[in-house]
Amino acid sequence: MVLVRSIHCRVTQLLRMTALCIIVVWCVYPVTAAQPIMVLIDLHADPFFGTPTIQQQVFRDWVDATNWTLDTADAHGAKISFLCGGDFAEWVIEDPARGNPLLQRLYASGGQLGTHSHDQVRFATHDWRSLPPNSTPPQALQLWNNHVGQVNAAITAALGVSGGPQLAVVNCSRGSHVPSDNAFRLQLMSDFGFTIHEQGPDEQFYAYFQHYPMNPNRPSGSNMLQHDPNGPVVLSPFGPVLGKNEVHFGINQDMRTPAVQARFLLEILNWLHDIHVAGTQRVWVTGWGSHCHDMLTGTPTRTEFPIMLDWLTAHFVDQPVGGNIAAQFAGVPAARDAYLAWETAH
Repeated sequence: MVLVRSIHCRVTQLLRMTALCIIVVWCVYPVTAAQPIMVLIDLHADPFFGTPTIQQQVFRDWVDATNWTLDTADAHGAKISFLCGGDFAEWVIEDPARGNPLLQRLYASGGQLGTHSHDQVRFATHDWRSLPPNSTPPQALQLWNNHVGQVNAAITAALGVSGGPQLAVVNCSRGSHVPSDNAFRLQLMSDFGFTIHEQGPDEQFYAYFQHYPMNPNRPSGSNMLQHDPNGPVVLSPFGPVLGKNEVHFGINQDMRTPAVQARFLLEILNWLHDIHVAGTQRVWVTGWGSHCHDMLTGTPTRTEFPIMLDWLTAHFVDQPVGGNIAAQFAGVPAARDAYLAWETAH
């Protein structure tokens, strides 16, 4: 309880400091038009485990949890950017009464149905098995073909979209644990036509600064925190799973609501400085990730999800701060497009 009160006091102090800084900025510098900070929400389905009977029940539970997430997001005007693996896509195809309406809702929300995978390859229907450590390039390619192919098949079944270019518009975002070599993974993304790298590698920034990068970039295969102007994909950085305080990618990261709010206030100050002083006109992003299982009843993420949305809509989304609208909900493809427009203009 003492810790909770301490965190609450710190956030309250930050709110007061932010208000004071806004007043100073507003008085000293002229107001110029600026794009709001884009609030991005990632939701992806992790791999299934167990017998087909167990998988089927998990799939149904995840569908229900995702529909609740969409209902909650819709009530706040928020957008959900979705990715799944081939194993989840198989169940969408097998259970179209549940799967197709879900994919239709998700695509209408965030504008993407991307592909997310760990280290499993397909042996048969509902039979996905992990590769051995240090997978070979042919094994990595097999994994990508398995997952991307199944997700594309589910998209065709749910949306009626077919053909490589048309599917690439929908299945535009990729996250994968294999290959672990960044340069090889980026090359595969280019080969498969992906234009977005799912959030994740950018979390290494937190180990140094206790917050995340605030602007999209093109990551480099030699260092994912280094910008490569010729890189094939755009990455919009933000934190991992909302509501948790745990190790992710080898780094303990605090994603409980007070910490997420405090970092958002930090970004507001940087955004204001850019508008009134630096003038880079760059794109600003924030947000969090989540898995379908994180949205089940009784989880910290499900508890804190509406709390964060309430706070954002009450104070920042479509609300003026320092003379400009501070934030807007968006899908990750919209952030990519905004970044590409900024890149062309600059």
